[in-house]
Amino acid sequence: VGRTVLVELDAVDLSPADLSEELLHPTEARIRTFLASQSSVRPRLRVHFREAPRLGANAFALPSGDIVVTDALVRQVGDPDGSVAVIAHGTACRA
Repeated sequence: VGRTVLVELDAVDLSPADLSEELLHPTEARIRTFLASQSSVRPRLRVHFREAPRLGANAFALPSGDIVVTDALVRQVGDPDGSVAVIAHGTACRA
C-alpha cells in the first residue's frame, strides 16, 4: 500500500527534492545512519526527500516503511541533527 501511495503522491503533490547538495547530502547521510541503527524497527525504513509546497515543513511515514521528508522541513530545521530528531520522534511513536 505504501509504495502505491508514494507513487500516487509523486504524480500529484510531490516533486523531486530541490535542496542544495550542501544541505541535502549531510542530512540524508545522517538520517540514513540513524535509520540503519534502528534494527528493531520493521519494516525497513527508507527516507525520501521531496519538494511539497502544499505540505510545508513536514515529514510522514507510509505503511511500507517509506519516510517522506519535505524540503521545507530540512530548510526550516537547518541542520542534519534537527532533521534526525524529527525522524527519531516519529520512529519512537511507532515502537
